[in-house]
Amino acid sequence: MTSVPDPNKSRADAKWAAIVDDQLIPLPRRQLPAVVILQQAGAPPNTALVRDFNSPNDVGFEPDSPVDLSEGNVFRTSTNCERRRQVAVDAPPKLAFFVDDHWEITIQPIQTGQSLRGLLAVSASLALLRDYESPLDEPIEDRDHIEFADGPVFITRPNKPHEITIVVEGTPHRWFKPTISYAEVVTLFDPNYPQYPDITYSVTFANGPNHKPEGILSPGGSIKVKDHMVFHVSATGQS
Repeated sequence: MTSVPDPNKSRADAKWAAIVDDQLIPLPRRQLPAVVILQQAGAPPNTALVRDFNSPNDVGFEPDSPVDLSEGNVFRTSTNCERRRQVAVDAPPKLAFFVDDHWEITIQPIQTGQSLRGLLAVSASLALLRDYESPLDEPIEDRDHIEFADGPVFITRPNKPHEITIVVEGTPHRWFKPTISYAEVVTLFDPNYPQYPDITYSVTFANGPNHKPEGILSPGGSIKVKDHMVFHVSATGQS
């Protein structure tokens, strides 16, 4: 049976937050009623929540209207009974990315690790990680693909020497780089592989990083590794 994703939670329960009247408001999930956001922002009664677009066409919400933060998490409040209305939205919503309780606003929902570091002014001496509700945080590399809808809250920590254990066909190996290539996996399985590169192998993995916990590693490819990631390797013949 195919499971239906819970719209109230992003992948791996990433943390969520919003900006309301230029204040950071931590929130428990991605989708919740407008009144809950107003309450957490300490807004007075009879206040309307208004999503901030990069244009004059902002959109107000009724108190019981569902608000999906992945569609824009920058808001203002209004006391003039401004409510949801049908407008031609001619600009993208403003999006707030957060790191260590600091935020920056953009209209670009798709970033890379490098562009997000630039936006949030994260020093190269720090590791950048998406903040989850459980201990699933993983360092983000410069070339990693970052989507706002997967969670906008990040943290930093001092960089540490990268040392993990990976398992190749049942044998543990210490690994000191954030990624591993197809050729490197095969060489751990068969140290003679560099002398016989015409032999092809099937390489699959499990217990991988959050964005891709299992899959196939093809010749010429590489993948980010995590501690106790498991690789299965088998020879398939001559290329």
